[in-house]
Amino acid sequence: MLHYVHFLMADMLSYELKVSQYRILALATLLSGLLAFAATSPTPAPHELYGFLLEQNQTAFDGSLGKPFNEGSTPEGLAHRAYILPDTNASYLVAVFDKSRAVRLELTGTDYRGPTGFRNLTLGQDAPAIESILGKPLEIRHEADENIDLWDYTLANYSLEFTPDHKLYSIQVVEEQPRQPPGFVGSPDVRKYALAIQAADVDTLMQMSSGSLVCKHSSEFSFSRAARSDLADRTSKLMGCLTRAAEAIVSLGPKMSGADDQLRLALGPGGAFCVTKLPGTSPLKEVVFAWEVDAWRVYEVTFR
Repeated sequence: MLHYVHFLMADMLSYELKVSQYRILALATLLSGLLAFAATSPTPAPHELYGFLLEQNQTAFDGSLGKPFNEGSTPEGLAHRAYILPDTNASYLVAVFDKSRAVRLELTGTDYRGPTGFRNLTLGQDAPAIESILGKPLEIRHEADENIDLWDYTLANYSLEFTPDHKLYSIQVVEEQPRQPPGFVGSPDVRKYALAIQAADVDTLMQMSSGSLVCKHSSEFSFSRAARSDLADRTSKLMGCLTRAAEAIVSLGPKMSGADDQLRLALGPGGAFCVTKLPGTSPLKEVVFAWEVDAWRVYEVTFR
């Protein structure tokens, strides 16, 4: 966990592959993953905490939570900002940023009992109840300087901390890519996203959306506050753009007539994208998924 934070509080062979742009090794790795892909994907890694998503821009945090009570740098040289939660005195959210994009989120405190966005857990829950949901951690160790127990789920992108009386005190989620994309997404997933927009299914939208989601229609619209707040607000500019996109997608019918799915790899780590191009008769040009936090997330929705 971000122990210095506590001191602050105390203080995925029909797809078009543009091979000339790809690294052969990365392509071979991904194709081997495709062959091993199972019909049922594993549960996506969590990427939400307190309504925010990993990869959201710093301005969205400031826009929702105001001025941080503390800010500085991590030992790795990344910027961190710590925000007191509204209507609390001893609970806070820390976001760690790499080039203004959140790569770590930590929710900590003793007096916040609202939704956390993480596996339906709340701060203050008893350890046995949490173990029944998440299973046993791979390691539990006591941190004497904080007088807390750290539950480390080593193969996951999260860890938890508990008080001496075994109450959940802190949740941390981090942006990690522990595996290559095991498969691909395309038109069915685009339609699923569109139907979630029309149904105002915010939970599905949060799961499927990238924190860097942008919708381009005359202007570019992205998250201006906590992602859950923007996605739940039908009057927000982002949702207005996404609602128009959903109408265009659903109008193609269940078989997504005329849509063309493509897989693209970019040079460098983490550069895997699935692109669904809509037919030329559609006002919507394409929907792009990025491989982010161990899952495919909707990254860009672009009109012509």
